[in-house]
Amino acid sequence: MNGNSSNPLQEQDTAENQTSDVLLRNYEEIEEQIKMAEEKEVNYTKEINHLELELIKVKEQYKTEHRLRKKYKHNYDQIRTSRSWKISSPVRKLLDILKNKEKETGKNEGNQNKQQDNASDSTVSEMPAGNAVTAKDLEKKLFGGFSQYALPELVELKESPRASLFQRTKAASILAKWYNDKNENEKALKELEFMNELKPMKRPNINRIIPELKVLKKLGATKEARKLLWETIDIVGLDAELCLAMAHITDDPAERLTWYNLLYNKSGYSPIELVDPSKPLSIENIDAPSPSVKEGLEDYKVSVIIPAFKAADMIHIALDSLLKQTIKNLEIIVVDDFSPDNTAEVVAKYAEQDSRIKLIKKEVNQGAYMARNTALQHVTGDYITIHDSDDWSHPQKIEVQLKEIVHTPNCKGSLSYLIRALEDTSPVNAGSLLSEKYIMLNSSSLLLHKSVFEKLGAWDSVRVAGDTEFLWRIEQVFGADSIVRVEPKVPFSLALSNETSLTGMTTTHVRTIMYGLRRTYRESFKWWHATNAESHDDLYMDPSKTNRFFPCPIPNVINKPASRFYDAIIIGDFASEQGQQLAENMMERAASKYEKVAIFHWPNYTSDPAAAISDNVYETVRKYQIDLLVTNEEVEAAEVFVISPEVLDYALDSAPVITSSTTYIVNREVEGNEQSKKLKEENLDKTMGLQAEQLSVGEAEAKFNK
Repeated sequence: MNGNSSNPLQEQDTAENQTSDVLLRNYEEIEEQIKMAEEKEVNYTKEINHLELELIKVKEQYKTEHRLRKKYKHNYDQIRTSRSWKISSPVRKLLDILKNKEKETGKNEGNQNKQQDNASDSTVSEMPAGNAVTAKDLEKKLFGGFSQYALPELVELKESPRASLFQRTKAASILAKWYNDKNENEKALKELEFMNELKPMKRPNINRIIPELKVLKKLGATKEARKLLWETIDIVGLDAELCLAMAHITDDPAERLTWYNLLYNKSGYSPIELVDPSKPLSIENIDAPSPSVKEGLEDYKVSVIIPAFKAADMIHIALDSLLKQTIKNLEIIVVDDFSPDNTAEVVAKYAEQDSRIKLIKKEVNQGAYMARNTALQHVTGDYITIHDSDDWSHPQKIEVQLKEIVHTPNCKGSLSYLIRALEDTSPVNAGSLLSEKYIMLNSSSLLLHKSVFEKLGAWDSVRVAGDTEFLWRIEQVFGADSIVRVEPKVPFSLALSNETSLTGMTTTHVRTIMYGLRRTYRESFKWWHATNAESHDDLYMDPSKTNRFFPCPIPNVINKPASRFYDAIIIGDFASEQGQQLAENMMERAASKYEKVAIFHWPNYTSDPAAAISDNVYETVRKYQIDLLVTNEEVEAAEVFVISPEVLDYALDSAPVITSSTTYIVNREVEGNEQSKKLKEENLDKTMGLQAEQLSVGEAEAKFNK
């Protein structure tokens, strides 16, 4: 056999191998081309979405400008061809001469029409003539318990041709808030439209447009709202509030996500994306990339406290968003506030998977602030913050807040901002009334250096409003600039809107900051802060105890008394200097004779209903442990004394529900108008359901001496 002859089988194998190599290379090339095509498709899709958005803007802008141009041209042509235009030619020339003369001589301060036209820009024009009531005064009364009187007065002010434009538009704005709060949305819209007719905007004003958009959305007029919004964006640009307004108006989840990300991208933060693209957009299904931290902030340990009550279904939102924070040196302490559901079990499973999570179980329910104080006794971080159990936080939130503290001299803490949202992430109104914003300060984002707690202790042991008290106490001691507000145009948290929470309940509703529990509590702690302005040591609250250093309404305390019976309840205007001596005297006499005494502050409609209770009254209340009553709480009393009869000329919208068979109206005058006395008795009955008899001061004091 010839040695140079080839092996057919070997040649066949070689050929097959070469063919396989070629096919493999072709397959790999095709696979790479498919991958590149898919990437291009994704990029093209994004670009198309962006272009579609821009196209909508351009179309809307073109339609608006084209419509206005036709309208103005038509009006102009009509005027130019009219007989009156020709006849008025000499008059126009004379006016031009006068205008030029006015420019040369300066502004004519005596021109009343010009003052009125510029009312919103002039502090002088905001002031009413003489002692006339202002819209701001009436707003205090409207939301301060006297709506039945303030409402018609506001309507009268709004419609008065003698009032300034500022006062009239302000009155309409307040009325819009009122009607919106009552879900009378058509009335609210009419007030907003009245403002635009009375004082048209030369340039879109976001503070006027946002409330109108919210009302239009409630009325289902999304087409009109979108048109108004696009017109505003065309002129103002992509302001954060306008981006959120678009997210609020749209029903398209993809578009809502786009508007959110326009906001985050504009500010240089990671955009939001779906955790599971196959599931709908929701507060449970969002995430954002976590870029690495480059500031050396990992040297600091941050303790995060989460109070949790009946949070089994939602606490994963908070925990997942915290575990994805760019700051990894975390300690997450969850305090289960004796939940009846399986909150503790859910948290325990998280703790098994991540050692940074710790669970504390309480044996009695005491509220969020006591839960925080419990956690304070276990934290080990350099910095401490809190987090609500159903909030979602952007992964860069803690990093941004911590960076601001570290880089700001004399800074003790920081706060970031949030938006309240429905479960589908749709933004809702900021606050309790129709507001000009979606973004609001997040009191639960407070991040503090541990030295603050060493100096001031803990939160007040109350049910609601403890965040404000603690923040103001910190600023009282360390200075107003000790707490930095970071990125006011960026919502680093989404808070699930829930009207069944303490924030939405009647007695503790956030609206009671204007009249009710929250206002009474706020005024009381402000008095305590001011009293201890020089001796800061007295502002310390021990986290291991139930503290009480200033008067607090019973519905806001943790350990409520078993009985709400009082030997005597004193009702009066405790903010007024008039009759203050009588008030203190009656309180001291009652406290000396009886075991349980309470007072209820009935504001005076004819003065400032927002005026706080006087310092001397607070001191007497604290000294004798007298309770402060607030609206809607139910109590009983052996005797009730109304010591400021003048306040009864105006009935309140709501008051404490007092059950008592003996009520007196204490008159400082020996004789009085019978018709006036009858009105007072009727208003007391109307407000509280109490039937009263008249009593002189001497007779009232004698009762306490028996």
